[in-house]
Amino acid sequence: MNGNSQTPQPRRGRSGNPADRENRRGEEDSQTPSHRASPANLSQIRLQGSARIIKDHCADWNNFMERWDELNDKGFQLANKIINLKLHQEKQVQSTEALLAHDSGAESEKTKDEICYPEGLEDLCNKFADVYTSLKHLAEKMHNITVHFEGVRRLEYHTSIDEDPEPLFDTWTVDRFCEISEELEGMYSQEIKLKESIVQDIAHQMSRDVLMTYISLWHHQPYLEERNHLMLKSMLLETGWVDP
Repeated sequence: MNGNSQTPQPRRGRSGNPADRENRRGEEDSQTPSHRASPANLSQIRLQGSARIIKDHCADWNNFMERWDELNDKGFQLANKIINLKLHQEKQVQSTEALLAHDSGAESEKTKDEICYPEGLEDLCNKFADVYTSLKHLAEKMHNITVHFEGVRRLEYHTSIDEDPEPLFDTWTVDRFCEISEELEGMYSQEIKLKESIVQDIAHQMSRDVLMTYISLWHHQPYLEERNHLMLKSMLLETGWVDP
């Protein structure tokens, strides 16, 4: 036998020796939802229970807000086309009003209809309404997130041994997630009501000033405060979706 040969080491199975199994069990137990999961180690932890629900819904908030911004830009472009079409048609009609002064009232009424409903307006308004419908569906999904957060809060208070639940991640309790979600939902709920009014009136509105106000309101979204994206980022930081 070769003098340099070594004694074969026993092959370790999946389970290993009892001491190793106990060590691994201790590591797994430390990752259960009953222990805090800080953003620094969230990527190494498979979250379950309330923490998993909260983290997934924070990602939903991010996706819904990004989609909202995309739809708002699309709606702004359509609103701009609608208003330009109406204003252009109005100018054309006004330039011929002197020639039509001697015409019958029926012809004058036809001219008003041309101003209100120029060719192509119906198609643009239908697309504009579709954008609003998509935004409304997003607002409803945002509301559902808040409802789910509230359900998690009730569960946490029901199962918590202490009077107040411990933080699910780093520093935030479930109460903080509920507060942020409710505030964000309130902003988007008010904004969708404003957009509904614009969609309902833009095709019939004759005033240039009102139309220009509509497009400005749609673009700037007055009910969405600037801090809404800061609130979102704070949730994503707390749940480990983004790095500090």
